[in-house]
Amino acid sequence: EPWLFEHLATELRTMVTSRLHKERLTGLYLVEKLLPLPVANDAFKADVVAPLVAGLLSMEVESNPNVRLKTARLMGDLLAFFTDEAAKTVLRPALTLALGDSDRDVRYFSRRALGLP
Repeated sequence: EPWLFEHLATELRTMVTSRLHKERLTGLYLVEKLLPLPVANDAFKADVVAPLVAGLLSMEVESNPNVRLKTARLMGDLLAFFTDEAAKTVLRPALTLALGDSDRDVRYFSRRALGLP
């Protein structure tokens, strides 16, 4: 249903951009759970989820390493999910940026998502 995804998109944007790291993590958890659902159509994933997650990872102001880690792991899942090249062009630059993250685990999952050794 289009109204469902419009509502979800609004709620996810609110959660993932919250100033509270627990809300950002919860939003990412919800995104992770939505991905495999057949009702979550490709347009929703490409137009809402991919830019949302990529934007979060590329935010230099994200001070919480757990949020950055969850985001990097989720982006790896998103890359595997999308066959749409447009969605991948949103995700790859953010993952490439995360290769220089101060957290070792974020760097590891970014390399893994990009298929690097």
